[in-house]
Amino acid sequence: MEMADWLIALMPTGRMWEVARVLRRIYGDVVVLLTALALNLHEVQYNGLDESGVLSKYSTLQQVKEDIKELAQRTAQFTETLKQRLNPKHPSLTQPASLSALLTASL
Repeated sequence: MEMADWLIALMPTGRMWEVARVLRRIYGDVVVLLTALALNLHEVQYNGLDESGVLSKYSTLQQVKEDIKELAQRTAQFTETLKQRLNPKHPSLTQPASLSALLTASL
């Protein structure tokens, strides 16, 4: 299992913002946007909808569906961009130790 897979599997949601900010330095603002969408969806999955809109970011199921669709589309776009970026011309980005060292130094 690669380092990134371990991070994804074991990372508490509370630490995701910190990691997203670190990864922003390498991959840009899209990482923060994807993290925000994922955390919002996690929150509504955990807490449910709030029709009043006071206690939750989502008051309707339609809003949730729209964000799921946006997260899926933007993740697919980001994945394609990342595949192009992680080619032999950029060997330092393909090394798990580079990501690990960056995260360790920043957290």
